[in-house]
Amino acid sequence: MLTEFVQFESRDGVKLVGAFWPPEREPVGSVDAIVLCPGTSGEFFSPPLPRVATAAAAAGYAALALSTRGRGIVWRDQKTGFQGSAFERIADCVNDFAGALDWLGGRGYHRVVLWGHSLSGVKVLYAAAHDAHHGLAGVISVAGPRWSAEHYRSLAVAPAFERHRSTAEQMVAEGRGADLFPVTFPIGPTFQTAESWLDKYAYEKYNPLRWADRIATPLCRIDSEGDLAVPQYGMAGLAEQLLALAQPTPFNRAVLISNTDHVFTGAVDELARAVVHWLDSLAET
Repeated sequence: MLTEFVQFESRDGVKLVGAFWPPEREPVGSVDAIVLCPGTSGEFFSPPLPRVATAAAAAGYAALALSTRGRGIVWRDQKTGFQGSAFERIADCVNDFAGALDWLGGRGYHRVVLWGHSLSGVKVLYAAAHDAHHGLAGVISVAGPRWSAEHYRSLAVAPAFERHRSTAEQMVAEGRGADLFPVTFPIGPTFQTAESWLDKYAYEKYNPLRWADRIATPLCRIDSEGDLAVPQYGMAGLAEQLLALAQPTPFNRAVLISNTDHVFTGAVDELARAVVHWLDSLAET
């Protein structure tokens, strides 16, 4: 299958890279392309993106797998400075997605679905609720955790959450908010700036249940059975809550894939089929 490596800029000028798979036939559904984004520090080639992208292209949907500004832990963009998961703010996803949708629009693809795994499973929901690009035709949230300080405080891991929060807040108070510190909660070991950690984890800003009622585009939520048993992820019951809050469409769906984990080990083909099936189900109303 033909694959093209591409680069373009986000809406605010950050260099983005990815891989593009042109469609192999006419699509069944009413959308013509899909943008796929990985989890924390992931790249366009991180599993399960390439397999889902190739399945989508084979089914007639142009596929763009994207490395966002949050790729890697730290990298330097010549125009905008340091980027990577250590520095990213989730709200900036709207600028990355706008760049991707504009790039696809330049190729003639104007009805696009955003697909996000893990962290990006929350990003695509956030974008749909806060910055619905004119080309956005739907979102697929795959294994996106519940980002909620209230939830973290209710768990056995609450002391680790509080230690990180206290450290990050002290660093900000001392004028060191842009400095890196070692992080082990909620994922790690890694490094993150104090400001970025607080932005992501210390509040309810990215708890999708606080703003899912603003999502008006068709929504598909896909979860793995293994994730539901991990309290820290907060995914148990999340799909049902999201669909209850989102504005109703005939295409809103929840899909649970059994006997697999957060990265869909042994079930990537099933994940790809679920994505294509939902894309095929979309039609003009």
